[in-house]
Amino acid sequence: MPSLFENAVSSLRMGVEDYRQQDADRDVSAVRNFYAGVLLLAKEALIRKVKSRDFH
Repeated sequence: MPSLFENAVSSLRMGVEDYRQQDADRDVSAVRNFYAGVLLLAKEALIRKVKSRDFH
């Protein structure tokens, strides 16, 4: 099962690939995938930040 980080990178790549196709029908997909990738990266960053804190 891919990690959250791997899913983020995959979504970002798909967004960029969709954008590069220069097809109006792929524009919405490009934005959706890129946005999802950014959200997944933010979630991963938050998880890493919480795990790195010492709550003791």
